[in-house]
Amino acid sequence: MLQFEKINTVLVIGGGVMGPGIALSYARGGYTVRLADISETALETSKRAIEGHLETMAEVGEIETEGKAQISERVSYLADIKKAAEGVGFIAEAITERKDAKKALYEHLDTFLPEEAIIASNTSFLNIFELMPARRQPYAVISHWYDPPHIIPLVEVVRGPETEECVMAITAQMLERCKKVALRMEKFTPGFFVNLVQKALGDVANYLVDNDFCTPEQFDVAIKSSVYPRGVVLGYFQKADFSGIHTYGTVVMENGAEDAAKTLMGHYHRGEYGVRAGKGFFDYTGRDIDGIFKERDRRLYEVMKIAMENINNKL
Repeated sequence: MLQFEKINTVLVIGGGVMGPGIALSYARGGYTVRLADISETALETSKRAIEGHLETMAEVGEIETEGKAQISERVSYLADIKKAAEGVGFIAEAITERKDAKKALYEHLDTFLPEEAIIASNTSFLNIFELMPARRQPYAVISHWYDPPHIIPLVEVVRGPETEECVMAITAQMLERCKKVALRMEKFTPGFFVNLVQKALGDVANYLVDNDFCTPEQFDVAIKSSVYPRGVVLGYFQKADFSGIHTYGTVVMENGAEDAAKTLMGHYHRGEYGVRAGKGFFDYTGRDIDGIFKERDRRLYEVMKIAMENINNKL
């Protein structure tokens, strides 16, 4: 039976944009990491990227300077995938977002991997469960990182129709050992949590810019000085609790969109209007409501200060 404690080595396949950062993250978590790519050039680039990331981490105090070598030594680079997979129980696949390439890789891995080896794909949108050989289905999972993976905490862990619970649990535990935020999604949908949101936002952004409502710079300033920093403190649903679900519900009804917001409207019709009502998407029963608002404001001031520094000092 698969056990989290017995996985000490991780194979990362793909030395492109995401692979090096994923490999570095597992190495920081204490794992022995083998980074494999059929291209020697990609491996050389990956090694330089990881060394560069370690330099920056030491400069900003993310790691101790003396710890760079220890982390670096945990990562090896191999052009032979079969050799790299020897004795490995967890494979992080981070190759190109092409169905044919992923399908070919999974079929190749199926010829020599132990049956219980976990294959975790970093795909952003593809349904890898349609591409995976049948006997691999129970041990297949999506583990989707965000760029740059060695900095962004979120990793979405997405279950396939036959994925075993132990695979979901082990994948999340490994990520948490690497200080990542492992968010489970219990069934596949293209884009998962965040890319679905980013697509919707991107559609609106492109519409506004393409039709001369604003410039790219104006749009970015608008988002960076409002939605993004506020989201750090409140997210989306808790923001509704603070603003008042009665307001959201009224807007939904005025637009005839109740079927598109069933959970929201359920709270609305039950009078669960948010923080002031003691309950909304979250439960505030028995808490100091005025104190909650004060703490919200304190955190927003802190985050907005950083946001404004980034707006006023462009990259």
